Amino acid sequence: MTFCTIRNRKCILFFGGYSAECMRVVSDLIIVDIASSIWWFATIAEGSVAHRMDSVISFMDSKLFVFGGRQAFDDESILNSYSIAEYSDKGWRWGRVDEERECPQLGYGSVAVTFPERNEIMLISGRKKFASPFHINKKNMFVFDVGTYTFRPNSLKGPVPGQLWWYAAYQLRAPGTLQRSASPSPSSREESPLTDLSSPPPSPPPSNPNLPLLVGGWTSRNPNETIPELWECNLEKPSEGMRCLHVREKLAELKLDVQVFIACGRRVFILGYKHPKDHKLGPKYDYPPADAKWNVSVEIVFA
Repeated sequence: MTFCTIRNRKCILFFGGYSAECMRVVSDLIIVDIASSIWWFATIAEGSVAHRMDSVISFMDSKLFVFGGRQAFDDESILNSYSIAEYSDKGWRWGRVDEERECPQLGYGSVAVTFPERNEIMLISGRKKFASPFHINKKNMFVFDVGTYTFRPNSLKGPVPGQLWWYAAYQLRAPGTLQRSASPSPSSREESPLTDLSSPPPSPPPSNPNLPLLVGGWTSRNPNETIPELWECNLEKPSEGMRCLHVREKLAELKLDVQVFIACGRRVFILGYKHPKDHKLGPKYDYPPADAKWNVSVEIVFA
């Protein structure tokens, strides 16, 4: 999923996935209008792409970029390709379909971070084998140039996080800019194409000379427990590598089951579950109940 602004209207885009209704992998584009909480299936003209799930998508310059993914619940059906859907007053159309030329191996469950200031999308590879952890390094970090549709290796050097069981990444932006976040649940299904939106698109976000990238990953604390850690790096100074912020032990002291982290502006929210006060902690890690809902948030503010 990705956030975007289409004709001055804030939306969330979802692409592909596994349909429990159809019992198969699909290539549907779902659009959620945040203000109205209305969602619908969008039609994309001029071609079709391979069905996929666990792909990563990004939106920039009225274009939806779809990278990687897999076609089944296995490690053998990984797609090493990208597709581009373009939006205009006439609706959506495919500009490029399952392009494999020069596309790196991104695996599934990879991460994309848009950098409008540089007209680029940073891609960090996902999982290639289900039971193996992630290792972020210069060999699996790529930059996609939105102007030329070309990939190049990232120039990041120095220390990088490894042995991650899952992770996410964000750009620490100035307040008020929209970026990738957790996915809310759509509340209705209506056909509502964006054809009545005539206002001009918003101005691009202001330039940020530092381009800070924040990575949050879950590492093993013991055989039964994972705990999140945060790393920060400045893409304008790739030789410095990623700086560990050393938050994992403090989070462990809180005895929370934290599962997701979201960056909003220069604030980070780590969401999870906290047992009731009358809950007796066992000698081992206590998993939350099956029907548990997020009920706690830890906030970290960057100056």
